[in-house]
Amino acid sequence: MKLIKWFAGFFEDQEHSASSKRAVTYFACFLLWRVTEQHAKGVEPNETLIWALVALIAFGIGAITTEIVSKILADRSKSTTSTTEITTTNQTAVTPTQ
Repeated sequence: MKLIKWFAGFFEDQEHSASSKRAVTYFACFLLWRVTEQHAKGVEPNETLIWALVALIAFGIGAITTEIVSKILADRSKSTTSTTEITTTNQTAVTPTQ
């Protein structure tokens, strides 16, 4: 069961749902690997196919990275806001005594 959850984690996005960006990127990586494997066996690959796969992989990596960075920045701004709220609610008025 842990193996299935670990494998499913590769395809989850930040909200714990399936991410089509990741699935397409992994599939494109698999196809590129297969094309290069066939090239090693002597089959000449189509150059257009290779560049299309490279572009698809680069786009997927960029889209996934943008998703992760925006999530990190959103979490950071939430924690800053909650810290400010806690600080302002915990302040008490102190009057000097003589």
